[in-house]
Amino acid sequence: MARTHEIASTIRRLFGGALVAPLVASAVLFAGCGLPASLPSAERPPIGAEPPTAVPVAAPPAATPSAAPAADTAWRTPAATVMISPVSGTAAGWSQALVLPYGEEPEALGNGMMSSLLATEERKAEHGPTLATVDAQGRWWVADQFKHRIARYAADGTYLDAISLEATEPLEALEVFDDGRALGLTADGRWVVAADDRATNIRAEQSIVFAANDGSTAYGWSLFGDRTGAMTVADDRRPTNREVRWFTSRAGTQYGIDFAGEDQIVVTLPESRVRLTLDVMAETGQPVFVSTEFDTDRAGNIHLLLIGNVVVAPESEDEPDERFVTRAAHVVVSPRGELLANRAVPDPYGMWDYGVPQRFHVRPDTGTAHIVTVEPDGVAIWQSGQSWAAASSPDAAEVSFTP
Repeated sequence: MARTHEIASTIRRLFGGALVAPLVASAVLFAGCGLPASLPSAERPPIGAEPPTAVPVAAPPAATPSAAPAADTAWRTPAATVMISPVSGTAAGWSQALVLPYGEEPEALGNGMMSSLLATEERKAEHGPTLATVDAQGRWWVADQFKHRIARYAADGTYLDAISLEATEPLEALEVFDDGRALGLTADGRWVVAADDRATNIRAEQSIVFAANDGSTAYGWSLFGDRTGAMTVADDRRPTNREVRWFTSRAGTQYGIDFAGEDQIVVTLPESRVRLTLDVMAETGQPVFVSTEFDTDRAGNIHLLLIGNVVVAPESEDEPDERFVTRAAHVVVSPRGELLANRAVPDPYGMWDYGVPQRFHVRPDTGTAHIVTVEPDGVAIWQSGQSWAAASSPDAAEVSFTP
């Protein structure tokens, strides 16, 4: 429990209260298990790949998956600086593709503010949608908690249908597989398996915090970061979990995400024998301690949403002594370790943000990145104008930084 409080405290320090209701399991995922560098390396949770030992970027692991090149193949350890910019309501190259509104009719999402039983606005986030995710067909699956269902919408926002939920606790995570099954996790530690338009609750034996999926398997970490798990759904609707060393992308390539310091993210690509270090900086030149969400596309590109805070000094006597200002960026890394993009993003925090991660998604067949926010008028879906599944070489790179 002390470790839980330590993690939650770290999250609060990072985001300055920006998360409305930071649940512990969600906070661990959204922080990517990136704890301050002052902690002993043995205490830092592994994320897909083995963490560095004594230096910011450790030597590549001695053991590699069977699909990787021979052990005597030299590893490359390139480094790149990525910039994270101030967030705003809009960003170059992004547009608001959809707003899924609230309402009493079946095609609308539910929201507790419509109920006279809800006395205070402070509780509105408890009674609205908690998250949304996109599947391989471009359909949106929304955890519509107030109406006790998962509502499904076409890519253009047309309402399709809904799957009733037995769970009364909010969904904290939801991964949709290519065969139409979905695996979710509730705040009270239950798996929710949706298959054949019906959802089943199962008590989770272990708390796995989802990160991404490859179409048939969801990957994540244990709550305290001592193992990396791969979750599938068996024919009897029971989740099965196995321990793995690497995540697997939508292209079948393996990768790891790790934190080497307060302002460094390491992307390990064992099949290409590359360990890429990303040094994260604000446009002011300040190193930034960031958290990350990530996803992949069918070309094997790894997309990261980086979010951090920069301490800004007051510009006048009317401003507080200092304040935290959110910075964020969308970064794309190819399966060969090339930096394909470093782009500004819209504000990833909605006005009615529930505090659940899973605000960043990539449509796997196109590589189009999305950011989902929960707003007073509905669930807003922001879409990148670039389809990154076609960007598999530096010739298609977009690495210029737009503040």
